[in-house]
Amino acid sequence: MWDFLPSSQNALEGRKYFRLIAETIGATYFDALVHVATRQVLWEAWGVMSEYSYPYLTHRSPSGGETLDEKLAPELLMPSVRPRNPLGAMYTQFYWLLASGGDLSRCKHCGRKDFLGVQACMRQTEP
Repeated sequence: MWDFLPSSQNALEGRKYFRLIAETIGATYFDALVHVATRQVLWEAWGVMSEYSYPYLTHRSPSGGETLDEKLAPELLMPSVRPRNPLGAMYTQFYWLLASGGDLSRCKHCGRKDFLGVQACMRQTEP
């Protein structure tokens, strides 16, 4: 977005822009940097998600069992996205990471963060 050089006119204009953003949103200069970066990431993610994934409705199970074995009810439906290809799967993970706000679950077997919402750990023990 910006070609920053320490004393360039471009850098001075960039700093002026970020100060204006900080004033507009009532935040610090640092918060303005985070704001602009987050806005850019969201913009890029929205553009890519529509190309590499599609909307999907899924059914939550109130008992935790197989959803096909339980009756469907509108209040149990929730929106989701499905990838069209492997690149879409990567962007879907990125989308979920953005949407999580950093509140990710951890794998019960190895303790690593679980980006997919499913247990994909190689350390799972056989039942």
